[in-house]
Amino acid sequence: MRKNQWIKPGLAAAVAVAAVIGSLLALASGGQAASPNICKTQSTGTTNASCMTETVLPHFLTAGQDGVSVTEFRNESGVGGATATHVVVSVTFSASVAIKSTTLLINDSLTSTASCTPTAPATSTTLSCPAGDIAGGGTVRLIVRFSASTTPLTLTGTANYGESGNDNPKNNPNDLQQAQDTLTISDTANGKCLPLGPHDIATLTASSTTTQSTQSTSATYGSVTPSLHLDCTPGEAGVLNSSPSPLKTQISFVEFLTFDSGYATVTIDITPLPTNLNKFKLLEDTQYAPPYFATYITVPDGCDPSGFPPNPGVPVPGATDSSAHLNDTCIASRSSLPKGGGRFVLHVIGSPLDGHYGG
Repeated sequence: MRKNQWIKPGLAAAVAVAAVIGSLLALASGGQAASPNICKTQSTGTTNASCMTETVLPHFLTAGQDGVSVTEFRNESGVGGATATHVVVSVTFSASVAIKSTTLLINDSLTSTASCTPTAPATSTTLSCPAGDIAGGGTVRLIVRFSASTTPLTLTGTANYGESGNDNPKNNPNDLQQAQDTLTISDTANGKCLPLGPHDIATLTASSTTTQSTQSTSATYGSVTPSLHLDCTPGEAGVLNSSPSPLKTQISFVEFLTFDSGYATVTIDITPLPTNLNKFKLLEDTQYAPPYFATYITVPDGCDPSGFPPNPGVPVPGATDSSAHLNDTCIASRSSLPKGGGRFVLHVIGSPLDGHYGG
């Protein structure tokens, strides 16, 4: 589910792909006269602007818990290209939220938020920060930590800027570009953004029961890498009451970003299993969009001596067992549970193309 170029190497490429394929993104509207240099693709009723990224994490939030919004504007004209002038970057929520903190980075450097409105903490539907002039290749990244109790919640990231030209000799702001993302509050998912130190550990658990089975997903994880400049670590664990072919189980899912070190430990309990414990194949979705599992890979049994998956990395969209691929998950152990159930303990690398698992 997810998504963005504000995330650093490795993660950046994966997020950019997810932003394209993620059907959970609500699409933007309202692009105005965008410069083909500054923003190569305008926001419309069916596409996000190519120069804008809006990401909310986690995408499933526990009511009243904190989430984090990351809004990024990128001047796509490149070094020496057109300058975006009088840039203002904003995030708008579809309902009021409690804004806890605001972080602003210009060209990856922390910048004062004194001119942002409103000043955190505050209750509002919008937060805006002026960023001045952004040269070609430059970026503005607005990070907002918030709590919400309304679902679904749509977040719209917006950049308003001017550009030189005969139609705008004074460089007044005359372009508006947008991108959107959404979050959901669910009783079969547990998601939050927690302030974790380098040695802190968080645990999330969620479950779902149908007439066929009971399935739970638990996740234990550490802090996000400091390079992301987040003042909390987003995480999510849950179960989707859905069994698309070829699954016989429900879908367990998790969502993490790159950790400061190590990996998350994810435990999936399924009772009863649809087959013998040792014959059961745990699959990971590579479609990365609902209804999931149009393409998938088999999660490898066994992790390397350091606890990481073999050939570690993010599987590309559409990856299958028929060709070489990366793995962001491995099965560290499997064991029997009462009533024909099974437990699978996984090691999962932080990845915005969050894992969806079933069998």
